[in-house]
Amino acid sequence: MVEIFTGWFSGLRAVLEILYYLSAVVLAFLAVIGLRQLKIARCDIAIRSKREAASLAALQHEKFVEKVFPLSNRLAAAMKQHGVLRANEELKPLTISFSEEASK
Repeated sequence: MVEIFTGWFSGLRAVLEILYYLSAVVLAFLAVIGLRQLKIARCDIAIRSKREAASLAALQHEKFVEKVFPLSNRLAAAMKQHGVLRANEELKPLTISFSEEASK
């Protein structure tokens, strides 16, 4: 009877040993797949962050056009009305003359 268990156990041991060695190959394969998934996830995060940045830039541009641009136009009109020069306009040469009567 002990011989029956010994034969059966050695057969089971051989099968389990083969499964153990195959599991290392399967785990290595799964690790490669996992690393690939991490690379794909990293690329996806980069794409999503660029998309979000573009969306925020478009939103800020809309706010600029709605709020700042009209105020800038009003400021330019007021400066023109009061004769104030803009920064990109050239200044006319300044001439200063003194009279002798003013120095007395």
